[in-house]
Amino acid sequence: MAADPMEALFLGGLGYLIGQGKYAGWDDVITAHNNRLNHLRYFKVIKPAQVLHDVKELQTIYMQAETGYLFGLPDASIVMTTRFMEIALRNAKTKSEGKEAKENLVNLIEWAEKRIGAKKDLAHGFRILRNLIHENTLVKEQDALEAIHHVTEIINLFYPFEAADGNYTCPKCRSVSLVKIQKDNFYLGNLVNIVCGNCQQGSQITIF
Repeated sequence: MAADPMEALFLGGLGYLIGQGKYAGWDDVITAHNNRLNHLRYFKVIKPAQVLHDVKELQTIYMQAETGYLFGLPDASIVMTTRFMEIALRNAKTKSEGKEAKENLVNLIEWAEKRIGAKKDLAHGFRILRNLIHENTLVKEQDALEAIHHVTEIINLFYPFEAADGNYTCPKCRSVSLVKIQKDNFYLGNLVNIVCGNCQQGSQITIF
């Protein structure tokens, strides 16, 4: 699939600045961030490239859900995760039925569950999502992580893709080239080695 350049890859970002010593005095924040990133990486959450391509405003919303979790703001993360899910499912239902869907999130989840069928690996995810919608207590980090995991898995079923591509700017020669990453490698936190087509020098990017 052809993805928008800005939504496909997170090129360096915080990890690059940390490596350059730009965050002196932020050791605890950086350590906690990297620990959460490792937890996210463990789940191998396939970034939902197709829906981010189809519904442009979701690019910012999904990134806010990720960064909220990574910086220890699980309540903020869960708000953006559920907002992402609601918009994505409403768009999927609209496309499926040929008329604008106006249901609330709870009804959209019920619609999605019926469409997906009784898949045991997703049943737990639906239960977590229902609980989080109605919870009044503060969200735990693990809940925010699982919400990102399950929501992304559900949305990818409605918006399948085989590969994602985007523009890559070489940090050494600054030339821009198109990079394609297969779906199985396109998971959050994954480190991908890239060789510049111009200078032939290698560098590493993080999927984000």
